[in-house]
Amino acid sequence: MRRKEGQQVQARTLANLVEREAEQLAASMVKKTEGILAASGFHPNGAIKTQKKVFEVISKEEVSLPREKVCHMIEELNGGQEKDKQIDLEELYETFEDPNAIKANISIDDVCCKKQKAEGRKKGSRPKEKREMVNNTVVHIQNKESKVYTAVSPTVSQMMPIVLAFLLSNGLLSQPGSLVFFTDGARDLRKAIQDL
Repeated sequence: MRRKEGQQVQARTLANLVEREAEQLAASMVKKTEGILAASGFHPNGAIKTQKKVFEVISKEEVSLPREKVCHMIEELNGGQEKDKQIDLEELYETFEDPNAIKANISIDDVCCKKQKAEGRKKGSRPKEKREMVNNTVVHIQNKESKVYTAVSPTVSQMMPIVLAFLLSNGLLSQPGSLVFFTDGARDLRKAIQDL
């Protein structure tokens, strides 16, 4: 659509419009998250409010493979291998989860990028020594059907209730199985997951 001189939409107006829309989306997501958590027996921050209600929503069934089955499979695998390439059954202390019992894969990471200005730097001016940074927490959730969902939040503490509400509203906590989290090992991410 062409506009006459002086009637163009200013870039700042568009930026303000986008920011307003983003704020409304974020507010709507927080409201929806709080509603889902309240209906499932949780406080808005993700802490348990009513244990009875929570246990009605969440299933805790065993999903590990029997040790005998794992040992039998290892023996079959070792059958055609050289001695140095065989798996030692005596060193087997772990439990083995059934890969078919994984409810969702969840990757979560803090992303840091340089803050952009509304206007670019003037020609010939020197760049600042230290630029402002913007931090966001990004989560990707992939369910059994390989559908991927993405959410962004300013902090980990704001993201975890959103993840919990998503898992509750999609019935992922009521199914038997495991949630597999992928992180870069940051302490704050590990703590947030353990607190969830």
